[in-house]
Amino acid sequence: MIDTDLPGTSGVTYSTYFGGGVFAPDAVIGANVGGGIAVDSSGNMYITGTTNMLPGTTATPGGFPLYNAQQDCLDEPGNGASCLKTNQTNTDAFIAEISPTSPGANPLYSTYVGGSDADTGNAIAVDTSANAYVTGSTYSPDGCVIAGFPFRQPTAGMATPTSSRLNR
Repeated sequence: MIDTDLPGTSGVTYSTYFGGGVFAPDAVIGANVGGGIAVDSSGNMYITGTTNMLPGTTATPGGFPLYNAQQDCLDEPGNGASCLKTNQTNTDAFIAEISPTSPGANPLYSTYVGGSDADTGNAIAVDTSANAYVTGSTYSPDGCVIAGFPFRQPTAGMATPTSSRLNR
């Protein structure tokens, strides 16, 4: 966050990196792309975007940072006991909430959002109750629709707009 009334770097309230990255000899394996940001009245930062990074583990540090996740496996809808994917495949959207009052701490939450095909997070908003609302797109026939809410099913081979609400 930047206070434009202050000169130079004194206006930077907080700044951070987010995502993961596993470096191979010739390239970074996986990608993270930011899509949107929102800030609530407490100064907490909400971010969304797109990733195909596998989750970080003790054995594979540097993967995508998941905390209090609603969906903890890439390209696998729901929250399973173990993830079946071992290689980056399609993308999932992600949502995270970060508190500026806990520098160096983990996000309050960070989760994948998506199904078995490509999903993106493009924009995010937050309401006065700290619920996050995300829009994006999906090619997934599964995982992006819950609570009996399919206004329409995705069209095979075409990106379909999505919207999600994540309760705090």
